[in-house]
Amino acid sequence: MAKVLIVDDEAAITTQLEERLAVMGYEVVGTASTGEEAVGLAREHAPDIILMDIVMPGELDGIEAARLIRREMDIPVVFLTAYGDDRFIERAKDVGPYGYIIKPYQENALKAAIEIALYNREVMRCLEDHANGWRRLTENMEEAVILCDAAGKIFFWNRGAENIFAYAASEITGRAFLDLVSEGTKKEYLQEIEHLFAHGDSPLCDCWVEVLGVRKDYSRFYMEMCLTPWTYKDEKAFIGVVRDITARKKEETRFETSLQEKDRLLDDVRRSVQENLQLIYSLIDLQKACVESREGLKGLGVGRSRLEALLYAQERVSGSEVPARVDFAGYVQNLIARLVRSYGVDEDRIALSLDIESLPLDLRTATACGLIVSELVSNAFKYAFPDASRRGRVSVGFRRRGEDYVLKIKDDGTGFPPDQDFPGDKTQGLRVVADLVEHLKGDICLERHGGTGFKVVFPASD
Repeated sequence: MAKVLIVDDEAAITTQLEERLAVMGYEVVGTASTGEEAVGLAREHAPDIILMDIVMPGELDGIEAARLIRREMDIPVVFLTAYGDDRFIERAKDVGPYGYIIKPYQENALKAAIEIALYNREVMRCLEDHANGWRRLTENMEEAVILCDAAGKIFFWNRGAENIFAYAASEITGRAFLDLVSEGTKKEYLQEIEHLFAHGDSPLCDCWVEVLGVRKDYSRFYMEMCLTPWTYKDEKAFIGVVRDITARKKEETRFETSLQEKDRLLDDVRRSVQENLQLIYSLIDLQKACVESREGLKGLGVGRSRLEALLYAQERVSGSEVPARVDFAGYVQNLIARLVRSYGVDEDRIALSLDIESLPLDLRTATACGLIVSELVSNAFKYAFPDASRRGRVSVGFRRRGEDYVLKIKDDGTGFPPDQDFPGDKTQGLRVVADLVEHLKGDICLERHGGTGFKVVFPASD
């Protein structure tokens, strides 16, 4: 049952309208006699439609009240008035009414106007939903959007695809999608892609897969790809979304290499310390043969005992799984500086805010946290500020709170897509983040207010 708000300064008209609308099957949620009262009742009751008189007492007439209501609440308004001259009609057109009925009116004309207005509103909402869907797509222009026919031939190629593969749309149209995938990709992936185009289904369907791409100049690069079948003009087709992950792979490789180098240096230091302790231990044994006094022998014995304790402790450390410690504040600063250079971030447009407590973390924890920061900050740089003229801020925070560490990454950009869950099944990068948080035995929550924020809480290990 549609809810109706009646606005008219004549009580007899509002009473008559209430009775007629009830007979027609509508629910009257309120009546107002001024424009100001109409705005207040619209906010309070959120009706489906408003029947609005134009000339009323007060500072707001019906047209201005309708303007405020449409702007703030987008509720359809049908003007019901005795004034039909051009001056009022031109003013009314400016606020986009869903109907304009001249008093006196016929009951069937009123019902028809209400039903058509409600129908048009539903049509507009459907169109807005579709427009918002395409708007979300175009906002991520860094990603390649590629449409293929049932044979895997490309017939649509967006600007993101041009930037990634260096082909103009006119150069690639009609070519096979598989021309973009290097033969160096896993054999089983290539077979599944061919199977998808041939039969319309595959385990790779609707999921992100990491493959080797081929640019126009035949250079290879790492990319993530998601292929989904769909229907286009009663014909089967496929939509592919591709993103270049070269920078991320380089950063991951550099970070892993750095950790391996640190482990190697630590092993060298431990081995050197142990060898020197063994040498000193042997020299003490040799010196005992040259010392005759009891006090001298006693002193050497004490030193030997202490050295044995040091050797035992060194052996335990060298043979244990206790990793080296990393200053996380310095590490994150260097990591983000490299990301800024890698993505060419304009720091005059996108401000960076780091609030990181200087805490030593073991290598495994630092590795996991570094990968989380790298993935989420990279996403912010790539997707949070699609408008090149918009300024924004990306902040990273890390603190110890009691028995837990708290890691926060936030931006004030366009926000996390409302139709996407976290971590979701289609976004490999966010799945990696979720797996890393699970590895840390922590929890992660997504904050959608004022942009996109992630908060990770995990137990602190001393």
